[in-house]
Amino acid sequence: MEERLIEKDDPRKIRIVKRGEETDAVDDLAEGETAEEAEYAEDALLDLPEDYDEDLVGLTPSMLAEKLAEQERARAQRREACEKAIAEGVALRDKKDMDGAAQAFRRATLEDPESEEAHRLLWQTLTAEYTEVAGFYGEGAAEAFSEAPDAVKEEIRTHMRGALERARDELAAEAEPLRAAVEESMQTRRAAFGAHRRYMRVRFFACLAVVLLFAAGSAIAASYIVRVRGAIALIFTLVFGGVALVALGVTCYFARKLYLADRMCAANEKLASTQDGARLAVLEAKLSALDLALGKEKAQ
Repeated sequence: MEERLIEKDDPRKIRIVKRGEETDAVDDLAEGETAEEAEYAEDALLDLPEDYDEDLVGLTPSMLAEKLAEQERARAQRREACEKAIAEGVALRDKKDMDGAAQAFRRATLEDPESEEAHRLLWQTLTAEYTEVAGFYGEGAAEAFSEAPDAVKEEIRTHMRGALERARDELAAEAEPLRAAVEESMQTRRAAFGAHRRYMRVRFFACLAVVLLFAAGSAIAASYIVRVRGAIALIFTLVFGGVALVALGVTCYFARKLYLADRMCAANEKLASTQDGARLAVLEAKLSALDLALGKEKAQ
């Protein structure tokens, strides 16, 4: 019986083997492998194309032809939609509607991500024919650039490398002193907020301990109500229970204060918590966008 197995090391290769009482060859046994497990003969290795699609494995010839035709129709529809969006973008650009043109070209890149023309027109529009770096700062610009074909990226860098590097140097010069000032300010607030949180935490757990202690005392006293004469057990039960309820209310108060203290500490770690921090966050985002455009690693 012939069997086809997909190679583990290379999924684009299929190993054809024959199983039966006799084999033409047996591979070297792996450690712990029995002869029965290794009883197969390697006849051939089939090289599959780079665009190998596992969904097409096991289909009959007619099903395969239908599947391929369906895929080709879908690709043709996407190309047609891409060309339509490109034509719409060009018309809008001729009317000086740059925002509308950029949206149309971006839609074209989504229809056909491999279209160099669509990506090139998008970035020509966003950068005003490779003259303005502000196009790299817009929402979704980083994602759009990362998805552009390598040829388009290199074209952009060829035309704009000098402008991109100058813009990055200016932003870095502005961000460096601001980064130090924001970190110092955050550190100062971090110490104050941390002390406040510890203050609330101690009081919360102290009140919680009182609640548990008096609740336990009330339960123990209640167990003696029917065992002893007089009202002493009932009195202790009510007193301990009342103290536990009061302590529970105070515990809830400090629980809310502790929650707010935690939120203050968490908010302090965000750059946007202050005006300078928000400005630094904007600068860092722009620096990251320029690093991506220049093919550099993200700035630390």
